[in-house]
Amino acid sequence: MLDLQEKIEDISEDELKAALDKAKEDPLYERRVTGIRKNLKEQEEQLKKQTELEQQQTQEEQFNQFKNAVLQGIQSFNKVGDLDIQLENDDMNDIASFILDRDETGLSYFGKALNDPNTLVEMAWWTLKGRDMLKSISDSIQDIRQKSYQKGLEDAGKKPSTKVVYKKSSTNNPVNSIDDIYDNIYS
Repeated sequence: MLDLQEKIEDISEDELKAALDKAKEDPLYERRVTGIRKNLKEQEEQLKKQTELEQQQTQEEQFNQFKNAVLQGIQSFNKVGDLDIQLENDDMNDIASFILDRDETGLSYFGKALNDPNTLVEMAWWTLKGRDMLKSISDSIQDIRQKSYQKGLEDAGKKPSTKVVYKKSSTNNPVNSIDDIYDNIYS
């Protein structure tokens, strides 16, 4: 009946029932029905395979777009908070591999890390508080540098507390070159 409806668009219910009753009288009816079922099953399997292939292609395209965005993000990653950073190629490759590579089960290493509660908490802390902590450390270092610089300036302005002793050269050792001075001092 479905086959007839597909082939004849405006067939009525009565015409379908009459065609079915007449077809049942034919000794080949069972074989036709089996053939039609087989054909429909094959069409259904082909449609399922085509749908799966399209889904795979869509997923692959989405992954490639994601991969390109991640790689661009890694290449443009040059700051953490106020700190400038420059990643080496090995570091960039490690980050890309961690995010994009998959193990034998198909799970990314980053996905595994997200499944670990301790790692997840640490990532959340770094995301929420890491920049502030790095800024605080950077500010402390800058403050220490400034204080050390100021102390150096103050110390430079003071008179030296050590005595410098000059040794008079004897008349027996005339100075003709710098080597003679060195020899006179350390002899």
